[in-house]
Amino acid sequence: MERMELEPRARLGGTPHLGGTREFFTCVSGEITLSVGTDAHVLKPGDVLAFPGDQPHAYQNSGPGRAVGISLVALAST
Repeated sequence: MERMELEPRARLGGTPHLGGTREFFTCVSGEITLSVGTDAHVLKPGDVLAFPGDQPHAYQNSGPGRAVGISLVALAST
């Protein structure tokens, strides 16, 4: 689990995880655009997005103030 704080217009690239991994991202405050592969999802406070963590992904603060989110990575079992 990781807490992320992003300043306005900040962007953070995510590293794809092992195949079969799931990631769950919750927007706590602000507005965060989460890109997964070629799709972009705009998240507002309280929104949760579950996505395949083995895909290229990135987080961007798309709002005017600081944005906070929490990422939970569920690793694939072997």
